[in-house]
Amino acid sequence: MMAEPTSLSLSALIRKALQLGAELGLSPENIDRLSSLYYKVGSGHLLAEQALANRETDLARALSSQSIDEGGLQILILEVEKLRGDVEARTSAGLEALHAALPGEQFLKLLTAAEASTNSGGEAPNVENVVNKYLDEKIKGKDVVEIEVATKAADRLYNWTKLFGFFVAAPVAAIMFGLSIFGITKVAGRSV
Repeated sequence: MMAEPTSLSLSALIRKALQLGAELGLSPENIDRLSSLYYKVGSGHLLAEQALANRETDLARALSSQSIDEGGLQILILEVEKLRGDVEARTSAGLEALHAALPGEQFLKLLTAAEASTNSGGEAPNVENVVNKYLDEKIKGKDVVEIEVATKAADRLYNWTKLFGFFVAAPVAAIMFGLSIFGITKVAGRSV
């Protein structure tokens, strides 16, 4: 698998290859393949990114709500992770298709030109970096969420134990205490 340039998205990389067609020495067949790959990758990424953005929005709403449903929160976290994996898999498959569409030397020239343009300051960060930054800011890491969920579950268990103690254990203890006092006085009354 190829590594994606750090701050250039796959769609932008394919667009850059199309723009540099003459410099890369692309044949009309290469340009046709790149054009169809651009639309295929663009539509697939767009749908995957929209689904990811929707789930991240749902997750942000769930985390900011007054009452947090731990089960629903875990499901949202799993869905976000699955969608992130889907976006990464689409990026990887797109890079492999791009590499297959361009002969080795042309692919290396494209990566060099793309790296030079990103270093000179132009493109937006790629999807993976944006998603990672967003999730780091919004959910503070999966471990923190799990700790928060576990803490809330422990607090609920503690509150239920207090309620049980108040409504069940305390009356039972009072009854047993009363019976023991009554039993002690009965025994004491007979021996005298």
